[in-house]
Amino acid sequence: MINPKCPFEYLTTQRIEKNLLFLCFILCLTSIHGQSADSLAHVLADKAEKINNKGSLPFLDEAFSLCAKLGCADSTIARLYQRKSVAYYLGFREFDTSLNYTDSAIYYYQLAYGKNHIITINSYYNKGAIQSSIGRYTEAKQSIGEAISFLYTIENSQNKDSIWVNWNFELMRINRRLGDFNAAFTIGKSILGNDFLVPIIERRTKIALGLTLMDHARYNDAKKLYLTYLNDSRYSDNIAIRGNLGLVHLALGEIPLAEPLLLENYNHRFDRHKVGVSKITKENLSNSHANLLQLYLQKKEYDEAEYHYAEALRLLLEVDSTGRRPRFAEIYFKKSKLEHALGNYDSSLAFLEKAMQVVAPELKETGAEENISIIGPFKRVLEIIGFRARVLASQGDNQRALQDVALLNRLVTQSRRSYQSSLSKFYLIQQVMPVYELGILLNRQLYAQTGKRQYLEQAYALNARNKAILLLESLQSDRAMTFAKLPLSVQEDEKNLRDELTEQERLLYVAYQKEEAFDSLQSVVFEKEQAYFQFIQQLEKNYPAYYQLKYSADKPPLVADVQQQLSKDQAMIEYFVGQDSIYTFLMDGNALQVFSKATPEGLTDSVELFRELLTNGIEKDCEQAYIQLGRYFYNLLLDQPLAQLDDRKNRLVIIPDGLLNYLSFEALLYKNIEQLNGAEGFLIEKYAFSYAYSSKLLLEEEYYPRSAEKGFIGFGMEYDDATLDYLKEIDYTKIQEIDTTFTLPCGFTLDTTRRYLGKLAFSDNEVRDIVAITEGDSWLNEEVTKERFLQEATDYNLLHLSMHGSYDLEFPMNSALIFTRTDSSDLFLRAAEIYGLELTGEMAVLSACNTGYGKLQPGEGPMTLARAFHYAGIPSVVASLWSIPDNSSSKLMKLFYEQLNHGYPKDIALQKAKLIYLKDDQISSPTSRQPVHWAPSIVIGSVDPVKVRSASPWWPLLGVMVVGLGFLIVFVKREK
Repeated sequence: MINPKCPFEYLTTQRIEKNLLFLCFILCLTSIHGQSADSLAHVLADKAEKINNKGSLPFLDEAFSLCAKLGCADSTIARLYQRKSVAYYLGFREFDTSLNYTDSAIYYYQLAYGKNHIITINSYYNKGAIQSSIGRYTEAKQSIGEAISFLYTIENSQNKDSIWVNWNFELMRINRRLGDFNAAFTIGKSILGNDFLVPIIERRTKIALGLTLMDHARYNDAKKLYLTYLNDSRYSDNIAIRGNLGLVHLALGEIPLAEPLLLENYNHRFDRHKVGVSKITKENLSNSHANLLQLYLQKKEYDEAEYHYAEALRLLLEVDSTGRRPRFAEIYFKKSKLEHALGNYDSSLAFLEKAMQVVAPELKETGAEENISIIGPFKRVLEIIGFRARVLASQGDNQRALQDVALLNRLVTQSRRSYQSSLSKFYLIQQVMPVYELGILLNRQLYAQTGKRQYLEQAYALNARNKAILLLESLQSDRAMTFAKLPLSVQEDEKNLRDELTEQERLLYVAYQKEEAFDSLQSVVFEKEQAYFQFIQQLEKNYPAYYQLKYSADKPPLVADVQQQLSKDQAMIEYFVGQDSIYTFLMDGNALQVFSKATPEGLTDSVELFRELLTNGIEKDCEQAYIQLGRYFYNLLLDQPLAQLDDRKNRLVIIPDGLLNYLSFEALLYKNIEQLNGAEGFLIEKYAFSYAYSSKLLLEEEYYPRSAEKGFIGFGMEYDDATLDYLKEIDYTKIQEIDTTFTLPCGFTLDTTRRYLGKLAFSDNEVRDIVAITEGDSWLNEEVTKERFLQEATDYNLLHLSMHGSYDLEFPMNSALIFTRTDSSDLFLRAAEIYGLELTGEMAVLSACNTGYGKLQPGEGPMTLARAFHYAGIPSVVASLWSIPDNSSSKLMKLFYEQLNHGYPKDIALQKAKLIYLKDDQISSPTSRQPVHWAPSIVIGSVDPVKVRSASPWWPLLGVMVVGLGFLIVFVKREK
């Protein structure tokens, strides 16, 4: 039999020279020694694995020496590096060295088996597990994310599904600690729905889901979840769930309910510790002491709190004498709060410094442009920095407090980039808003003390930097792909992944709409999101230019740049609605001013009431209530800034914040009036209004391609019975119900019955009238299908859609425009699908109900159909803040295009259209002049004039001229 490692063996005849025989001998001997070296190395590795600490190093060093002399397989060397990694991790707590050896193991496993082999993939997971255990969660998420993405590529692997469950549980924990709570919660639900779930992972996942809700400040949801689990006989005595329920009660201020549960948890762990002392029992008991520290801190029983602090710290130091575990930061943070409660502010700051040394040990050595290495849960880091800023400010150290505000903002920017879920990004911004509010206050105080303009500009930067940042990043990402010169194949892969995600989202919302089970579809959507997220993360890693361009939106706009963008007749008013104050920033071409008023109690109720008066028509009994609220909001929001403007400023750019996004500012009253009478007293009399998501978005014209070659296209439809019957059949109006059920103070009770969508008898005529002005194209009635719009929209500069619109406050991406239904075609163009379009026009007019209304997200504003069109590439969108009567909308839109055709900017064109509508008895009546008819239509984004009439082709005119000239020549000749 031929030895495959020594092919010359079979050729040994008298004709072969002696040196060739010698060569064969050497090669075969080497092969035998090589096999022995691998076997011996594995024996030594087995011995090292039984020890798994510093005592295993002599065996591993001997194995490496053996392999160096005789040679070993790549797989053997990989295993030796892996064992060495474990030895340094467990025996020496030298984490960086341990991770370096893990990288070496991955390298040799890839040489031995390739990148997509389960052994190689498992080494990625091991790396992530080490990173997670030492609190380096951002790195851990990337490592385990790569492992899971590689796992998807393996076919028919044994135990693949059970491996998926275990790895995703670890990924869930990591996302929770990073603050990506929505991703963590979605992974947890996906795990619980897996057929290969084992009881221990099920129990741990359920506990972790509750902790995720707690970290997300969804305490009532966590309470409900834990109580549900405790009603299950399998978990009724689970001490961890009962202890966590105690923490939920504590967070809700329900101390009588919290205390017995937390003491029960402590007593259980104390008894376990007495029975068998180990690092685990010590760490668990330390955690119980830390929880009781928080309890007695809230009860203001400070001696008890001090005792539990000392015990929590002592036990944890016995577990880890280095003091580097993230849990130390939590203990020091609580101790800082205790010292602060006792009035020991210097001591409080000292313990905060200790906590920071744990969570950001390399902070002082980190450059201004470098990422800060964070150890431990990110939410805790934000809490520590925010609390320290407040303590410093309370002691009058404004400069150091502002340094912490800047540090926190830097960390938020850094962390947001690692989040998969947009909802988690929204919550992150919500978390830090109180600190930004503090920063604005401190900068104003420093400006008052010094008169230095830089402090006003810093205050404005804090207000502006997180406005619509996710929208900006998304727009910038598309632009970055082109300017960073990514290969076309990469861009196509990105688009394919995005299209797959969009389609799965569409299927999810179809199932939701039909009230079908959609849990499995949610899991598929999340998997598609994971795949897209991993792809983008890899892009950012492989193409630094793309990364830099994509995140250039993170820098706040410069005041000088914003001022330069404003015309001489414009002023910009931007709001920051904080817990304590509403800040108003007024800017024109020369000056920046900041005003503040206390945030009034009941602001939410006042906005809600005002909106209800606007959207439902103002009955006579409610007229005075409307006038009072119109004046109230004017005095709260505009009285101070408008008093600073001269008469030349007659155009206002409004950048609202929070609930103010629901107000139509032109419908506020600048003077007292006895009764509503057309435009009298309304701000629309004095100012042309436009709105923006952020000042930076107004500056960045290059975000929008604007390459459409055709002019206007309109889609207008009077709905046919078949489409309306289908909408009733699927009970589509369930998301159209009025959100409030209270009776207005003026005695008018809101109608909370379900309202079915009507025909829109004037919509097709609206488009016909506008086509007569623009000489554009149109599709009407049964021609207005979703497929037709998708085919045509990318070619036109001006898009006009006159149809029904809907909003969904629970799932904003399910908000939709409603087209004609043909056969079984999908008639809903959802926001999720619009986000995936690539539109190149200048303006979209959404002459449909509620296209500017949606669920509020911190920093981003309302999630609306208008926002979806901005995302898709349209710089200017005309939208409606509520339902608008069909006849009034049709007249107003015709007037708007007439004014655009005169060359006016969009904001002025809309103002003039509204004023004409309000004054002309041939167009409106006293009843149809109520704000419900004209106030909801607003311009969002660019207000530049737009060419509405399509250019006449030059060649027919030239032909006529040539023919005319010919006739003239013939006529002249005949005369001669």
